[in-house]
Amino acid sequence: MLLISLGPSVFWAQRIQAVLTDGVATLMCEAYRFAKSCISTIADVFDDTLVELGQQADGHISMAFPSLSSIRSAQDAGSLLVSGARLHIRAFHFYEDDGLLRRARLIEMYDLACSLINSIASVDQATDYAMYTSESVYRTLNMPASAILRVTWSDLPDQVDLTVGEREYFSSIHVLKRRMIRNNDLNGRTAGVLTQLWRSPQTFKRKRRVFNGQTDPYLEQSSDSTTVMMPNEMDDDINSASEQRKCSVVSAKRGTHAATDLRIRRVLG
Repeated sequence: MLLISLGPSVFWAQRIQAVLTDGVATLMCEAYRFAKSCISTIADVFDDTLVELGQQADGHISMAFPSLSSIRSAQDAGSLLVSGARLHIRAFHFYEDDGLLRRARLIEMYDLACSLINSIASVDQATDYAMYTSESVYRTLNMPASAILRVTWSDLPDQVDLTVGEREYFSSIHVLKRRMIRNNDLNGRTAGVLTQLWRSPQTFKRKRRVFNGQTDPYLEQSSDSTTVMMPNEMDDDINSASEQRKCSVVSAKRGTHAATDLRIRRVLG
């Protein structure tokens, strides 16, 4: 009764959020199983539910957010809220075991991510949406940008539109920069990290020496043994950084002890 009294927009937003929360919790349990054959089926169920809710709630959400009423996409259920929820569900296809099914679903997810960013950027350009909306838009932008980056880094670049993906990826960075108040706030740091990840030669380097289908522009800067940074190499970097931090802590402690000893000697002397 309370939700109904708050208005239809809140009622439908809560229902969409409830489905998303339930879906993420269910898929997380499935993703950590040794066999992940049910991920696609579970994701389809929750995605279909979100699409149905979006169709039912579309008019009410548009009434609450008039600027969204003119923004529509073939893959959206009718609102940015539903599209963002669907993308969170579809992101679990990265955990799929079935190679062929996984590839097909990731291509669909890539298109949805591009469509979502395009819708947000279009609304922002028309209404300054990103400047006045809540901080939840940060996560809504970070998820599709990360999905585009991950698919581009995978073995699927020949099956997706890289030009569209790159354009929407940097559109999300542009919106994050518009939201930023200081360079080191959450939106500013995320925009910087996303930019560095896209431009990093190590991020996109493959064994066949290509960069987004073109000749590797970093060939002269890299040795013959340079390939994609594998998990073991990343672990080594993490361990190295951890050791450096430990050394810094030990040095700081030694400096503190030395200063304390000096003060004690001065008092006793």
